[in-house]
Amino acid sequence: MLQTINQVPKQVLLEFYNLSKLQVQYLYDVLENDLDTLYRVLHSIKRTEQIDKLIEELGQQHQQQGLLKSMTYGNLKELKNFLKQRISFENLISSLERLNQDEEIQKLKELKELERPIIQQDSRFLELPLYIHLIVMDFLDPLSLHKTRLVCLKMNDIFNVPQISDKFYQKFCRALFDQIEIQPNLMNPFDKTRKYINENLHLFESDLQLINSMNQNPSQTIWNNWGNPQQNILNYQELRQHYQSHKDMYDQQLRLNYCGIYAMKEYYIKYGEAQFQQTSAPCYRVDFFRYIRFWRDGTFTMYISSKKLTKTEIYEYFRSPEIGIIPKQGFQKHTQFEDCFLRGEYRVVLDEVHVIAARQSTTFQYIYKIKNYQNKHPGNVLLQQSGQMHTFGDTYRQDIGDSQKRKHFIYKHLEEFRQELHDELYGWKNVVY
Repeated sequence: MLQTINQVPKQVLLEFYNLSKLQVQYLYDVLENDLDTLYRVLHSIKRTEQIDKLIEELGQQHQQQGLLKSMTYGNLKELKNFLKQRISFENLISSLERLNQDEEIQKLKELKELERPIIQQDSRFLELPLYIHLIVMDFLDPLSLHKTRLVCLKMNDIFNVPQISDKFYQKFCRALFDQIEIQPNLMNPFDKTRKYINENLHLFESDLQLINSMNQNPSQTIWNNWGNPQQNILNYQELRQHYQSHKDMYDQQLRLNYCGIYAMKEYYIKYGEAQFQQTSAPCYRVDFFRYIRFWRDGTFTMYISSKKLTKTEIYEYFRSPEIGIIPKQGFQKHTQFEDCFLRGEYRVVLDEVHVIAARQSTTFQYIYKIKNYQNKHPGNVLLQQSGQMHTFGDTYRQDIGDSQKRKHFIYKHLEEFRQELHDELYGWKNVVY
């Protein structure tokens, strides 16, 4: 058993009890013969609730009056405050964990209240004979037939029988692939260009005089080689000859998707200026995004953004052909927002999409190849084949497509766009997804 403090090595007090040198010196100088206080110090030095009692007991002893004013007392007080803060921090962490657990429990309760249990109950319609189901399915249009198939088990089973379901897939194929163009028909995408020219005749007076002297149509001058006046149509029955059944045609034939958007990430290299006493100029890679949505009336909407759009922004910008609703940001910002949109017309020519659009006095043309990536939904990728730009008054077309870069749009499905089926203004007829 310890008789004096000198029997305790200083290194043990410094490392094991985590004491400072002043505290160790205090134990050696003041508590040399007071072994009871020594044991209490060694036993209670890491327990916050007993340090106050220890200081009070030391303060009551007459021989320790100088301790209250010494550096050692301040060190003990700092040690007490540190331990209190540590305990309060641990209590805070535990209280936050309990709070998070309570929030998760509350969210689970709310979800259980919101999610009503699914009650599977067989309808009387399922008890009807098969020929009644076939009569009803023959009566339905393609869209109603597709929606009914998703909710009726009996009709879904009928679609799994190839001998019976082929005539219903024929409805889908007729709605999707009828009247497919072999060559692009002559389109009229120059209304905006003509309007801009008529409003700014003083800018194009010399060009118009040149056109009149050559007896050329302004539209042909803008885009002389676009289109074909003779429209060639491919009927779905001719396309059907390449497939064994209508189901294979429905599953494999490439087509555009109208219930989402096509997104593409592009970049270009921006070169800066060399600063003083530098031999090379910096270059930067600038990324931007293109979003495009096709409408059933033969028009499309493209939005160019410097950032990746969120799901909410995509739905606001592309839920209708008009410009999306944006907050009041001033005339300049509103104009910049409108300049990010590009609208035009498109035609599907076999497995290609011919896109043409006009902005002020410039006309753009793109040709995209419809692809099926990784055997997913047909038409989930659009590969850019070529791109050209023509400005009014010029006698040449500028290629804006880079053959070395394989630019492609990836289709992103949005469930919210299905709500447009019930919209009388933008509702689509004979649409099968």
